[in-house]
Amino acid sequence: MWFSKAKATFIHTSQITCIVTSLYAYNREPTQWYLMFFIYFACFFTYNIERVYQKSPEDIINHPQRRIYLQKNQTTIRYTCFLSILACSYFVFFLSKFQILALIIASIPTFLYLSPKLYFSKKRLKEIFLAKEFSIAFSWALITAVLPYPELNFKLFILCFILAFINVIACDQLDQKGDSKNKIKTLANTSEQANAYIYLLCSIYVILCVYLNEWGFALALIHILFAKKIHASHFQYDLALIWPTLIVLQS
Repeated sequence: MWFSKAKATFIHTSQITCIVTSLYAYNREPTQWYLMFFIYFACFFTYNIERVYQKSPEDIINHPQRRIYLQKNQTTIRYTCFLSILACSYFVFFLSKFQILALIIASIPTFLYLSPKLYFSKKRLKEIFLAKEFSIAFSWALITAVLPYPELNFKLFILCFILAFINVIACDQLDQKGDSKNKIKTLANTSEQANAYIYLLCSIYVILCVYLNEWGFALALIHILFAKKIHASHFQYDLALIWPTLIVLQS
């Protein structure tokens, strides 16, 4: 019974994404442990605060098991979110000025995404076509490709952005039913060619990554394609993001 509860907690609080994203800070020499912990707690807070305070109606259809879990454990998740933001408040003092600037820029689309409605459009960000994909990919690329480094590596930023962008589209295909019903305008539920776009983008991206000798990113895209082939659940797409860090760790 304890194993089932631990597994549910691990999956429904997006632990895979939190851990995988924080591992991108491990690739630095020397390892920035404070940044790893900061990214982990920031991810946990970002992913879970909306789920307990701003219930998204599409989740009733897209993630019914997660919705049930969160309803049963709301108090625990709220306290954990509070502790996570306290941890972030401590670790932020170890960040450089460049890292704080990258963090502020990454926070802007994140807060817009979490906002119940945008002031200038009276809609949620995810109700604007392609806004969800671009905001998530942009923020994730800043956190993984910019935050751990002393200066901007444009190639790494673009690689991370494209990987995240494709991954979001693939995940959105699993959420089509609930997203369509709640007027969320993603590429996956507004275009019948979404599958073709994913395969085209993945093919071009894999060839580019092989040419650039970026095998970790190439394997991540192959993982996404395999997950689509076997109709895998969301956590397999989250796992795909770990490949670039694994290749670095092995080198």
